[in-house]
Amino acid sequence: MQRAWYLTDTEQRGGPVARLRSTAADPSPAWLWGTGFIAARSGQTAEARTQLAELRATVSAMDPTAFMAPYAPVWIGTLQAEIARADGDPGRALGIAGAAADYEASLPVDFGPPLALKPAREVEAEILLELERYAEAARAFDRQLQRTPRRVRSLLGAATAHLRAGNGGAGIAMFETLAEVLDEADPEFEPALLTRSALEGAAAGAAGAAGGAEAPGVAGPAGLRR
Repeated sequence: MQRAWYLTDTEQRGGPVARLRSTAADPSPAWLWGTGFIAARSGQTAEARTQLAELRATVSAMDPTAFMAPYAPVWIGTLQAEIARADGDPGRALGIAGAAADYEASLPVDFGPPLALKPAREVEAEILLELERYAEAARAFDRQLQRTPRRVRSLLGAATAHLRAGNGGAGIAMFETLAEVLDEADPEFEPALLTRSALEGAAAGAAGAAGGAEAPGVAGPAGLRR
């Protein structure tokens, strides 16, 4: 599962971890999902569909009493949503992700790294952000943060959505929290770069306002991957 968590956290599409291929005769659901996720995010929808089909087959053979079995609909739903998104059908992607998110919300909160691999509500919120439905995206990210506080991708999305929705105070506060979370992270880690950019922009705007100049708007980091 570590590979899937790494891929969802970093979204590295061409790195060595993404290029790894399983040597197991029967790759785990997490391995299949992670490979499909990166394939979909890279626009390789045929490969993503292959991984989805293998994931379905693996899940169908899973012991229904296994502790991870309740998360299977979340894995399938989020990967389906990512494929629909890559196909240029965000409306369908949003419906699939929303249904998976509502189902996931019915499960107990898991301790430690998420068994869902990537929370479905986070996927739903990212699609809303892509559709420029900023207020709805902010609400969806906020809901996810209630379940997984201080999760980096949800904080980054929430901060950006709030800024673009005109909630500057909430957005900057979230970027400040994100800066605390990422204090010891690799400074070249994408969320760290985007956080510094947003906070530097906000500081420049505040300095301009204090000096009597027109403060530049802060609409969130332009480099945010959607």
